[in-house]
Amino acid sequence: MENGIQTYQKAIDNIMIAPDIQPVCRCSTTAIEGFIMCDYPGCHRSPVGSTSKCFFHLPAESELKPPPHELNREAREDMKRGEYDFDGCIFNGKQDFSKLGFSVDTSFSLAHFLGDVDFSGSSFGKYTNFSQARFEGFVDLSNVTFMDNVSFANASFAEQGSAKSKRYNAIVVKHANFQKKANFTGAEFGGGNAIFQATRFNGIEANFSNCKFHGRITFFRDCHFDGNCFFVGAQFSGAEASFTKSEFRGDIVSFHAAQFTNDVTSFTQTQFMGGEVRFVLARFTGERAHFSRAEFSCQSVAFDGAAFVGGEVLFAETRFSCDITFCSIEIGSDISFDAVRLGEKSQFQFESANFVRSRENAPRLLFRRIRFNPLQTFFDNVRSGNQFLDSNVSERPILLFRQCQLKDVFFSNNEMMLFSFFSSVFFEESHLFSNQWIERPERLAGFIPFRSIRRTQIVEEEMLEQLKAVGGDIFKSCG
Repeated sequence: MENGIQTYQKAIDNIMIAPDIQPVCRCSTTAIEGFIMCDYPGCHRSPVGSTSKCFFHLPAESELKPPPHELNREAREDMKRGEYDFDGCIFNGKQDFSKLGFSVDTSFSLAHFLGDVDFSGSSFGKYTNFSQARFEGFVDLSNVTFMDNVSFANASFAEQGSAKSKRYNAIVVKHANFQKKANFTGAEFGGGNAIFQATRFNGIEANFSNCKFHGRITFFRDCHFDGNCFFVGAQFSGAEASFTKSEFRGDIVSFHAAQFTNDVTSFTQTQFMGGEVRFVLARFTGERAHFSRAEFSCQSVAFDGAAFVGGEVLFAETRFSCDITFCSIEIGSDISFDAVRLGEKSQFQFESANFVRSRENAPRLLFRRIRFNPLQTFFDNVRSGNQFLDSNVSERPILLFRQCQLKDVFFSNNEMMLFSFFSSVFFEESHLFSNQWIERPERLAGFIPFRSIRRTQIVEEEMLEQLKAVGGDIFKSCG
């Protein structure tokens, strides 16, 4: 029985071409009388045997489907003849497209790769389209260069079989170079890992909006995003999502409404060096979210409407050379701002926090070893919320300021029983407006000097009494 390739070659050989007519390339859109085309829209290849499809579009289970190595060889021959249209093609095994030069528009849209596929070391000179392609094996894009726009919109990676091994990688993009727009909008990365490492996105835009990263590990490590970057509505699950040591230089970097449900989210040593950085409405529900030693030397960064309702959130030695806003955020986690460094003109705004009970203990916020900029720091409308109305003082959220400089910091419309200022300096030179204090006669008048008259007691005095009563010697020495 002849295979699909032999059948196809016979069909080509049987075409009669008049002496005055030039041979017609298979990728030509010119109809040839008496020559039946594959019924896949836009395909100009010959169908196999009595079927209506060419060997590229035959189902994987068809007996006429060539083995993977022959299919790959024929695909390479197609490319030599100038045919780079593989829309909807079904590749039934491992495919090797490494170290090739794709010099014209190339399309694998809706293609289905049932095995591993290797594009490593290849160069794509024109527009490249992988939109809605399905990759069920490992995809290697290491050292690939995309000179023009590329789209992986709504592609899916390793939907089947990838969770069998914790070391399984769905896609690896190492040392790749995207010279123009890179579009991964709506791409879905299944149970396998998604590894983007030391890759440069040099174009005007890299778009990962609405992507679903379900693999155990998602890495964007040591990557460079020179243009605008979007992870709007992206979903990260699994063990870890890491952007460690990556650089973002675009005018807009947006994680708007992104969801981080993975165990660990890391922006450690990440650099934001462009315009606006937005984590607006982002949700962090995993065990840890780290922004330690990240550097925000951009124009502004906004966490407005974000939700921190998982485990710990750490901003340790983070540098902000821009304005920072935490407005209307939802807090159920412990958040630590430790040794954060603010630029001389950086405005820090913490406003209208909504505290929720997402775990056993009430959330705690620690501000430690921070020099807040005078007249540019605002803590407004901070209240415990309805979930803590009937709780004891020690069971309510608390904002701890330790070794901070608070000169000319504004506190307005706050529930001051939530604040503690031990070992911070210049609190007497801060500005307090319309704050609510514990309704109890002042017992330690003069203990901390205030610019205005203080009618009631601040939270740490009552907390210390409770801690001394139940906490043992370590707390009895406090005060």
